[in-house]
Amino acid sequence: MVFDGWKMYDLTMTLGHDYPAFPIGLQDVRIVRDVRRARYTANADKIEMSCHAGTHLDGPLHFEPRGKTIDQFPLAGKLVGEGVIVDISKQCGDYDFYGEKEIMASGADVRPGDILFIHTGYRRHAPGTPKEDDIKYFYKHPGPKMDFAKWCKKMKFKYLGIDGGSQDHPLNTGLQGKIPFVDEEFCKKHGVDSVADIFPRKTWQLMHSELFKHEIIHVENLGGDLHKILNKRAIIGTFPLKLIAESAPCRVAAWVKT
Repeated sequence: MVFDGWKMYDLTMTLGHDYPAFPIGLQDVRIVRDVRRARYTANADKIEMSCHAGTHLDGPLHFEPRGKTIDQFPLAGKLVGEGVIVDISKQCGDYDFYGEKEIMASGADVRPGDILFIHTGYRRHAPGTPKEDDIKYFYKHPGPKMDFAKWCKKMKFKYLGIDGGSQDHPLNTGLQGKIPFVDEEFCKKHGVDSVADIFPRKTWQLMHSELFKHEIIHVENLGGDLHKILNKRAIIGTFPLKLIAESAPCRVAAWVKT
């Protein structure tokens, strides 16, 4: 869709019945036909899901005891604004790390105060895609180096986004130790004896625990047309349900000049 020289792109993952939430015991998506037309002359569906399934916005309360809830973030000036979609898919693969160097090597025009969306390419393994692979999608996508949070604060990004299950490295989350062969592959690739040699327990969820206190929040599970606007500047809008909750499902769009 084009509005006066701008083309709109939908950056949202499609959600369907039984699509998975982040795999640490959170509820997967359940969509059931609660009312049927044959009996009531209309159809009505019921949805049950974790706020951490599909494209969703994590809020500070997710990690901060007195953090803001999603309804407290305004659209104007925070969730809708200028930003950039950075492609690091050719630089990073399974279990790899990225940071300021990789972001800037993309050639994208990254500016202080931006909304920063990161394309790793792992959206192609997301639930419902032709190359769906839950293990690869949730456990193997690249994640940030330990100093990336400091750079995000220095750049004063409004918020971040990723086409993967977590803004953190997957093995810097509660997924560490969940699947033995995953940990073994990580250790072999990085030449360590234990995942904890790189990601000790005290650093878990760095992008959540360190940045949320500064209200640099993030969108996880980006999808849709993200791959069509790589290294482009855009007006980015994230539209979460106005929930008094720590996180919320959302629709995400970007407008790029034609």
